[in-house]
Amino acid sequence: MDLGIDIGGTEIKYGVLEGSCRIIAKGSLPTGAHRSAAEIVDDISRLCLGLAGQYPVTGIGIGSPGHVMASQGVIVKAANLPFRDTPIVETIQKATGLPVFLGNDANCAALAEFYAGDHPEADNLVLMTLGTGVGGGIIINRRLYLGQDEAAGEIGHICIDYQGLNCRCGRIGCLEAYASVQALIGQTQEAMRQNPDSILAKSCDPDQVTGKTSFAAARAGCPAAAALIGRYLHYLAAGINSLVMVLRPDVFVLAGGITHEGDALLQPLQALLTEKCDLRISKLKNDAGLIGAAMLGRDRISCASLSSPLRDCGGPAPLTGPSQ
Repeated sequence: MDLGIDIGGTEIKYGVLEGSCRIIAKGSLPTGAHRSAAEIVDDISRLCLGLAGQYPVTGIGIGSPGHVMASQGVIVKAANLPFRDTPIVETIQKATGLPVFLGNDANCAALAEFYAGDHPEADNLVLMTLGTGVGGGIIINRRLYLGQDEAAGEIGHICIDYQGLNCRCGRIGCLEAYASVQALIGQTQEAMRQNPDSILAKSCDPDQVTGKTSFAAARAGCPAAAALIGRYLHYLAAGINSLVMVLRPDVFVLAGGITHEGDALLQPLQALLTEKCDLRISKLKNDAGLIGAAMLGRDRISCASLSSPLRDCGGPAPLTGPSQ
């Protein structure tokens, strides 16, 4: 069995996987991001020890946001978390006596899509996560692509307007500044100010806006919301079209909370694509990170031939064990 740990800014999710990618137990605990890196790592160590005592765990995979050096077992830095050159792999290996593997959280999600996402025909896959930021992971010729400093996949920071908005990364015109959920919230608030008598403006207070607000108003027949979503989808399509031109993936997968809009997001977005692209929405939902983390060890071991039976995972099964 493999244990996957998905570190987030708010919670640390975990899951025990058996066989291929079948989740038999999962749960979460608060991250406590205001604390030191050592305190958070200690919590993860205790969690791993406890789960290893309940299940015959043979390996632990950890997915973390930010820049990770998987080959060194170090989280270099992560926004909104206190990790700075944190040797998390060494610490947890010493605590548990088990092999530990590390990966960027978006790369873990891409691995999960490759192994368990029901894309058996995809040797080349791009995952784009739409959340507070825009992240991603890239599979090329059945291998996770990390780049020379193991930080590849930051697809939210391709430029779609070199004279455009400032991005929090310090660059100008990044896709993330236009297509993240945080960007959509800002666009929605601006549309509410510009259209004070609209269904959108009357739907909620500006400080209560979420990524769902504009879609809900559009379904209620609001022209201002429909126009806003149209602009947002053009931004998103610009990024996808550029990535498809460069990478030519077999499958392009969208993930993140905004994809819960389903066809309301997917169908108009597909109409804006200028290149042939098999665009899909992830079916793994919130389990992608922990599934991919759990698969890190197997992926390293089997990286010489990713055509192993692991590919026939069939996705996570319903829980049959206790949720911790």
